Amino acid sequence: IKAGGKNPQEAVDEYTREAAFTFLNRFVALRLLEARGLLQECVSKGDQSSGFKEFCGLAAGLASLPDDGYRLYLECLFDELSVEVKVLFDRRDPASLLWPRRGALTELLDVLGQTDLAGIWSKYETIGWVYQYFNSGEERRQMRDESSAPRNSRELAVRNQFFTPRYVVQFLTDNTLGRTWYEMMQGETKLGQLDYLVRRPN
Repeated sequence: IKAGGKNPQEAVDEYTREAAFTFLNRFVALRLLEARGLLQECVSKGDQSSGFKEFCGLAAGLASLPDDGYRLYLECLFDELSVEVKVLFDRRDPASLLWPRRGALTELLDVLGQTDLAGIWSKYETIGWVYQYFNSGEERRQMRDESSAPRNSRELAVRNQFFTPRYVVQFLTDNTLGRTWYEMMQGETKLGQLDYLVRRPN
């Protein structure tokens, strides 16, 4: 990062932010996989999750580690998942060199396990909302106050990164690709049941 022209403090800040964003994405992804039944419970109950308890049963020596081996368990999950989703879970990525402090990790796990949020983990939109709100409104406002145009690629992303809800995407696809197919088939298609297709009178 310094080689790219940033001073040492800017480089540290950028790296720290990237590491935090990477870990947040990984833990949210684990929670989404749990909710879909694609992964055994691993983060929704923290170190009380059934997957971790099973892991401990296979390796009794974990109890001697500072966190009873929970970090090792999560790193094993990352390694296993990186086979399919390398870009997110690859522990060789430089953003993986830091690990969240115990307090930060506990706070994140508490949020992921909140019962009043249980319904959001099966929704496709959840990851988009996480991406959008990782960047605070205050930071966005400050960037706009300091310059009318983005000054670098990060500012461009932060200032213009807004999540598109599923219904908007569905409306757009129903009335572009969906409409083209519907008209090609003269209405004789299951796509005629599209929720957001605007039908012409003729």
